Amino acid sequence: MSTQVEIVNLALTRLAVRHITTIDDASEPARQAKLVWGMIRQSVLRDHPWGFASKSVKLTAAEGVTVPGWSYVYLYPSDCLKVTSLYSEADTTSAQNYKKMAISGAEGADDYIILACNVEGATIDYIADIDTPALFDSMFVDAFACRLAAELAKPLMGDNAKRQAMLQEYMLALDGAKIDDAKESKPINNTAAENPYWNVR
Repeated sequence: MSTQVEIVNLALTRLAVRHITTIDDASEPARQAKLVWGMIRQSVLRDHPWGFASKSVKLTAAEGVTVPGWSYVYLYPSDCLKVTSLYSEADTTSAQNYKKMAISGAEGADDYIILACNVEGATIDYIADIDTPALFDSMFVDAFACRLAAELAKPLMGDNAKRQAMLQEYMLALDGAKIDDAKESKPINNTAAENPYWNVR
């Protein structure tokens, strides 16, 4: 399990910058890291369908809201960063089209986000806004530290070349995560009952 300070220090190590003791200390590295932590974390979450951040949920209808050209309107989950697929309960294999948009709330109420689609009883798979470092997997931590180092290179070092180098490392970390995901993926029908060659000797 990682902590916020450990991840920040991993990024600072890549920059050869002095470590911090807490995210709230008075040092410039801590101040800059705290400033961009949330933005970079969300960006890295959106860049890959990380297993620890993947969720599925049946959508809740947005009562009284209509969108021309779409049959159904649903509330956008508050922790959703990116929808990866939308489908019906009756057909979980066919991804459906949808439209994400902001809707003005009633007088005095905040605006909110909806999903419009043509699917009754829609369910979505999505990337959730996970902000607890203890839940991050090791490959995400590595990628996050690279991306954080890229963001901190300019304000802490004034070094654009180092920023570009860290962005390249970030892309390599994402490629590594994709390869790891591919190794873990198994066909859904890879069972003894459904594979005619399973018991062949």
